[in-house]
Amino acid sequence: MGWRWMAVVACVATSAAASAAVLCRTRSATVKVRDVCRPRERTLDPVALGLQGPPGPKGDPGMQGPQGLPGPAAGVTVHDATGAIVGAWKPEPANAGQAVMTLSGHAVALPVLPYGFYDSQTVKTYHESSDCSGPPLLRDQVIADGGAAHPAFLFVYQGFDLSGTAYYPRALRFSSVLGSYDYAGCSVCAPYNCSCAPLTTSDGCTSAGGTFTPPSRCCFSYSSPGTEVVADVDTFDLTTLGLVPPFHVEGP
Repeated sequence: MGWRWMAVVACVATSAAASAAVLCRTRSATVKVRDVCRPRERTLDPVALGLQGPPGPKGDPGMQGPQGLPGPAAGVTVHDATGAIVGAWKPEPANAGQAVMTLSGHAVALPVLPYGFYDSQTVKTYHESSDCSGPPLLRDQVIADGGAAHPAFLFVYQGFDLSGTAYYPRALRFSSVLGSYDYAGCSVCAPYNCSCAPLTTSDGCTSAGGTFTPPSRCCFSYSSPGTEVVADVDTFDLTTLGLVPPFHVEGP
């Protein structure tokens, strides 16, 4: 039997690199090297027979696999009354804070207080025209975080809970002129006697130095338009998130 095992070892050494060969014991007690053992042959374990050689050299690194799914959120987070996560906590401004959320594919930081999203009631929007026509814009000071605007991470300017609408900047660009401004949300908060309620009437708008356009728009023109860094405005209906106030903060 000794010569048979020597032949098997030599055969395994020369063929193992070429294919995934197996050892097969035949009915006549001989050992064959095959790709697959035949019926009535028994597969032998080379390790159990002491035929395993020393470890080979370390192979080359494989290709990088696909990126895995994101892990659970770490750090301090804002939660609603049911425990649902509102967003990551951002401790500014000093008298409140912000919840960092993803709205319509944009990373946005919304001002929050214990009672819910900050109720600012109105949003001051700007226009390149002198009569508030054209798309509304937000100026750089409401976009910048500490004075440094960053197009990859935009912050909400203001939102008003009366309608549940949040206004936030997107698509930073440079404007050659900023000719006028108005206030979004006045018509929504006017029934509650908010500060801009008089601007929703012709007399109130004219008294404030604006130009009234029915049914409730009051436009203010700049006497000397200037160049500003601005962003297009996007909106999101916060009521669709189903969050229940009051809010609270939890640690990791």
